[in-house]
Amino acid sequence: MTTFSIDYRSPPSGLGTIRLPNGDLELVHYDGCSMDNPRTVYTEDYYFDSELQSVEDLSPVFKLLREKGVEKVYDSEMSFDEDGWSRTDCLDLEDWISIITDRFSY
Repeated sequence: MTTFSIDYRSPPSGLGTIRLPNGDLELVHYDGCSMDNPRTVYTEDYYFDSELQSVEDLSPVFKLLREKGVEKVYDSEMSFDEDGWSRTDCLDLEDWISIITDRFSY
């Protein structure tokens, strides 16, 4: 299964990592939260020239995750805000996108 794990607090690790079924990690990073040479740690990296502060900014990220076949998202920060969701739970990709989109709509 292909998963995406968010990492909000650990620059330069970017937005998060895509974990492929073979164990490879691919970095998703953006303006202001990036690393100089991600290929020393990650097999692939995807850089977005934006601070990802709107649904419009995030749309290319959502597209990438869909194209990479991500099925589940682990978002430990969001788990504090969602009723009935523990910190170890993963969301289906489309459910996570829906929650993120709703949060930016306010």
